[in-house]
Amino acid sequence: MTRNTSLLHLFLLGALAFGFESTGNAAEFSIARIYIEYNASGNDLGYHVSLDGEDWRSLKIVNPDRKTLFEVAGKGAYKELGMTELFFEGAEPSLADFPLKDLLALFPEGKYQFI
Repeated sequence: MTRNTSLLHLFLLGALAFGFESTGNAAEFSIARIYIEYNASGNDLGYHVSLDGEDWRSLKIVNPDRKTLFEVAGKGAYKELGMTELFFEGAEPSLADFPLKDLLALFPEGKYQFI
């Protein structure tokens, strides 16, 4: 079975206003984004995070309500060397089981800080 996916760039622009801001004294991120992927064949929606920056050792993503959504730090060799890229995707629940309005409410409109 072929997976039919569509990136909802227009949906993001129309329904949500995501802004991103790199903060702190450490590495600047050249890429720091959260985006939505809709899978039409599975009728599910998932949030994805992608970032790239030089030699960062820890990361925290904070939503506009100042709640931490994600946090990670290098350990062992990565604590000293640092990291440069990260990509992850959240679970993709069926919209029949997890309504769209509830999924959108998890990521309120506004600026998200990548610290």
